[in-house]
Amino acid sequence: MGARWRGSSSSELARTAQWSHTTIVRDELARRASRGRLDYAGLLDALAAGPVDLDRGSGVALAESVERQARDERDHLAASRLFRSSVARGEVVLLDPEAQSAMIAALLGSGHHDDAASMLTLLHGVPVEELRQIAADVLNPWTRPDGGDDARWRAAFSSVFTEAGYDAPELEGDAGRHPFDRLRSPELPSVSGPDDPLVSVVMTCHRPGLEAFTAVASVLAQTWQRLELIIVDDGSPADYRRTLAALGRLDPRIRILHRSTNAGTYTCRNLALRAARGEFVTTHDSDDWMHPRRLETQVRHLQQTPDAPSNSTHALRITDELSFTQPRGYLVRLCEPSLMFRRRLIADRVGAFDAVRKGADTEFRRRIAAVFDRPSDILLPGVPLTLQRWRSASLTGEEIGPRWLSPSRIAYASAYASWHRAIAAGTADPRSERTSAARPFPAPADILSSEVAEIVPPVLDPQVDLLFVVDLVERIGDARSFDRLAHRIRQEVRSGRRVGVAHAWSAGPEPLLPLHYVPAMQALFDDGVATLVLTGAEARAGVAYVIDAATLQDPADQPWRIGRIVRARSIPRPLRLSSSPDVETRADDRVSPRALYADRGEAGEVEAVAAVVERLCSRYPDVDPERVRDLVTAEHAALAGHRIRSYVPRLVEHQASSALRAETRAPLPDRTLQSRR
Repeated sequence: MGARWRGSSSSELARTAQWSHTTIVRDELARRASRGRLDYAGLLDALAAGPVDLDRGSGVALAESVERQARDERDHLAASRLFRSSVARGEVVLLDPEAQSAMIAALLGSGHHDDAASMLTLLHGVPVEELRQIAADVLNPWTRPDGGDDARWRAAFSSVFTEAGYDAPELEGDAGRHPFDRLRSPELPSVSGPDDPLVSVVMTCHRPGLEAFTAVASVLAQTWQRLELIIVDDGSPADYRRTLAALGRLDPRIRILHRSTNAGTYTCRNLALRAARGEFVTTHDSDDWMHPRRLETQVRHLQQTPDAPSNSTHALRITDELSFTQPRGYLVRLCEPSLMFRRRLIADRVGAFDAVRKGADTEFRRRIAAVFDRPSDILLPGVPLTLQRWRSASLTGEEIGPRWLSPSRIAYASAYASWHRAIAAGTADPRSERTSAARPFPAPADILSSEVAEIVPPVLDPQVDLLFVVDLVERIGDARSFDRLAHRIRQEVRSGRRVGVAHAWSAGPEPLLPLHYVPAMQALFDDGVATLVLTGAEARAGVAYVIDAATLQDPADQPWRIGRIVRARSIPRPLRLSSSPDVETRADDRVSPRALYADRGEAGEVEAVAAVVERLCSRYPDVDPERVRDLVTAEHAALAGHRIRSYVPRLVEHQASSALRAETRAPLPDRTLQSRR
């Protein structure tokens, strides 16, 4: 097995395993870590007996991969043991901040809270916001085996908000509920009057429970009291009518709308948009908590920035037990449901949400950006104005994770990015009806809502004569050309054959964000030339061609019925970074985390990133510094600042390589670091 990935580093293997949602490389990484002595099962047995001498690089890569894919306490324990055997206590500072955070999460997940607390002083380069969350979690009385100190935990938990200048939520005394559902907004004075703009808050639900009351209470506690709350029931059974009626009785500003059948969140949001009366519209999920100043913050910005079509805020993910340690990480992330927009303007020029079952909030935000050539203004980066409840059984919990996006979500995002480029170029209508037979871009079968599926029956079991299995996702520094493959596919189709293409991850550099297929291949799907076949979904093919023998997702492991599999005889390295000296990254161009993030604040971050970009781009006349900065700010919002220092040089290298090859440029930038004023 090891020969398949001989040219891949342990870090590449581990991180691609996360993107592909597979554990297939663990034996290989275990052998590398143990210097050829043990496979993964044998290594776990040895670790159970005591520390094992491991190679630090491979051991840490394996440990981080296991932690990021952890399903239960046994996985957390395995990851913590791997970290301890790979890294001596004094060597923790040698790990990158992401690996340090994973090590802390492994200790907390395995119940070693005191060990995690003792490591806090050893962490280096981890953002102070993450340190505050970790400090709260080591004291959490609902996750500590010994119950912890409630008063100290409350103070640490509150600091996550108060250190950002915002009031912290309080905790009610009813111990019979999840701690999350005991959250109570602090009482703050109203700042809106009867003549101020009305805000329509849209909330959808299906089979609502106690968590819906928590979400509704946080909306009603807003300092911006000039609001209406439209709750759309997405086809809940009749025995939920009493719960819905109780929600409606909480406040006269609440309206309850009902759907007879379940169609998904975005179909329900469109129903609410048609009923909304507010000048501004935003959404809030029915199991989350909204900070009482969120609406006020967003409305004031739109009032003071008349040319801004929309804005968004940030959120933290947190468990029912109020633990910040969960698979999505400690990052303060962009909160998609927080998007607030001008109702009439967006209805006239952008239209409604795509009526699919998942992923349409990001699509809607980016479509607004394509129409107005202006991304949604991000307010107060790093301040959590929403607490998003994380549960493994939720839709996003199952389909989104650290370095993991379900195959159908990747396909959907890649398809709408292509459409958005056409919108920005003025060749496509952003208001195209997406519940008709003529969708403006393709969507996988499991993403289509029932209403769309009735009009356009999805192909649940595609049948093709030829299936090409290849890594389609564009990477940083990607030196591949798909022109010959695309040409062959078009020739095969002209000769009467049905052709399918499946994306299968191969080890290589990090993907270029936001995730998308290389444009040459996405065009085949947009034009209806080739059928996209998803891993994990059923399909039939006469012959499957595996382009890269080093793939982590073999066709034989998929639910595909294939007559014959033809594999590449060699192990090509199409995902290697370019070695051209013209685009080589120099050692002195690495960005110091202290230079970027030491007591600088947001303005300092922007200034430092801009300086590094300018210095790098000055060497490559064909690279547009403005585009690089746009992509850097998008990466900042998606992955957090401490990873920018390694991202910037690689991104400039990619842009330089692309300019030299005159390749199709990446999807539209999604600027999210700072608001336009």
